[in-house]
Parts: sequence; C-alpha cells; structure tokens
Amino acid sequence: MRKFVNILLLNEIKNKYFKISVLIIIIISGLVSYLSIKNYKILDNEILIVEKKLSYDEFILKNEKGDYKNYLYQYDKYIDIVKNHIKYEDTLYKGNLLVIDNIYSIQVFLSLLSIIIGSTLLIKEYKNGSLKYVLTKGFSRKQIYFSYLIVVILLTFILNIILLLFYLLFVLFFTGNFELLTLKHIVINKHIVNELYLLTVIKKYFIYMIPVIMSGIYAFCLSLLVFNEVFSIIQFTLTSILGLALNEWLLNFRVKLLTYTFIPYMDFTIFNNEIEVIKYNMMYGINLNVKNGILILLFYLIIFILFSFYSFIKKDIK
Repeated sequence: MRKFVNILLLNEIKNKYFKISVLIIIIISGLVSYLSIKNYKILDNEILIVEKKLSYDEFILKNEKGDYKNYLYQYDKYIDIVKNHIKYEDTLYKGNLLVIDNIYSIQVFLSLLSIIIGSTLLIKEYKNGSLKYVLTKGFSRKQIYFSYLIVVILLTFILNIILLLFYLLFVLFFTGNFELLTLKHIVINKHIVNELYLLTVIKKYFIYMIPVIMSGIYAFCLSLLVFNEVFSIIQFTLTSILGLALNEWLLNFRVKLLTYTFIPYMDFTIFNNEIEVIKYNMMYGINLNVKNGILILLFYLIIFILFSFYSFIKKDIK
C-alpha cells in the first residue's frame, strides 16, 4: 500500500494541473505580499499610536506616561486599524508583521484547490476505467480507497507548505527586513510569555490548515457517495464560501443546530479576531471556537469516511 501511495503521489505531482496550481499559488503569494507591503508604507519617523477599546485591559500595556505605545500583538487584534508602523521592542517595522498575517487570507484559496483535488482524484480513475486495471493488480478496494485518501491529504499538505514558504520568502525579499525571523512578541495565554513572532504565525497557520485539508477529504468522500465530481465541487465550494453567512442567517431565527455541524468551521480565519468572535458568540448565545471546531470536523470526518467507504466497496467498477 505504501508503494502504491508513493506511485499515486508522484503521478499527481507530475500532473500538469498540479504544476499549474503551484504556479498560481506562487504568483498570488508574490502579489499579495507586494501589495500588502505597499499598502502599509508610511513616513519612517511616524509611530502609529493605537487606542482601541477592548473587553480585556490586559491586551494593552501603558508606559510610564500613560500613552498607549506598547502593543500586545496577538492574532490580528489590530489588523483593521494598524496600517503602517508598529512600535515593537523599540524598533519600527513597516507593517511587516501585518503583511505576514495576510497569509491566512490566501490560505482560504487553498480550500478550493483541496476540494477540486478531493472531488476528482479517484472519480477520474473510475470514469476512465483505470480502477478496474488497478484491481487486477491485486490491490483490494480498501487499499485503493485509503491510498487515494492519503494522497488527497498529502497533496493538500504540500500545497499549504508551498504557500507558507513562498509567502514568507516574498515578504523577506520585498521588505529586506530579516530581523523578522528573530523578532519576539508578547503572547498572553493564561500567562505572559515571549515567543518568536514567526513561530506564532506558523503554529496558527498549521491550525488553520485543518479545515483546508478537511475540505479535500469531505469532497473526496462526497464524490464517492454520489459518484459525481462536479456536484461535490459545487457543494463544498458553496459550503466553504457561504457557511458562516448561512449560520448567521439561521441564528437570526434562533436555529442553533447548524453550530453543531461542520459548516461554520470550514474556514478558521473567522477566529483571527478573537474580540469579534466573543461578541458573535455572546450575541447569538453560542460557543464557536477552534477547539470545538476541530472536534466537530473530526466527528463528521469519521462519518463521511464510513459512508463513502461503504459506497465505494459496493460500487460496481467497470
């Protein structure tokens, strides 16, 4: 099975559509990083002073003069108001931290690629008759199913890593500020710790990668339930794009059942602004959070895999 997975993975990586996907990711990474840096530029001697009303006073530290000049910079709390310079450990950074954070907005684009990969990978083999040939080589349906499933996960993971590496390289190249690699910031999580800012970004990036990979797996499973890749692509693309909006619309009618489905958690970027999430939860009396999201996604993942696997082993392969 491992050898079969390696063969499948190499074939897909050599596929022209995968290469086009990588090229698109690189181009988008370069454009977004360049335009973001250009947007955040301002006079070098200007220090942006942010005074934002937050629910928790510990998110802001006052200096001896009582002015707000030190920032606890975590999870894009100031993404909507900090547009240029940040006074950070007595060093001016031309919006470089915010530019790095913009990677999460591009990561959402990978959900679409993941859905397309998951929806088409095995179905195309079924429709062109390749699966029948594979079965004659002694591979069981179980081996085929889980081999393709693993390949979907690996391909999506590889695309995410490519985005992360190239985006960070473009940011460093366009800013020329390699001190970002060693910059530390203050993180509050029950206790105050100093942590490399880049490490914080990468950790959050991998957490946000979970629904991206799940999108591909869900699409893979649905395509095997209906044996129609187009339906699967449309279904999960709309779910990813409109999931939160649909959830909010139903909550206006006090329908909270949707919060126990995977739909509100198909995009973790909603948790970028923790203050807004808190307000959202208080407004509708719900509890959307990353931990619950991961557990719910895993729960539905098991259900999808069980039903799609049963459908696949019962399908007449011609």
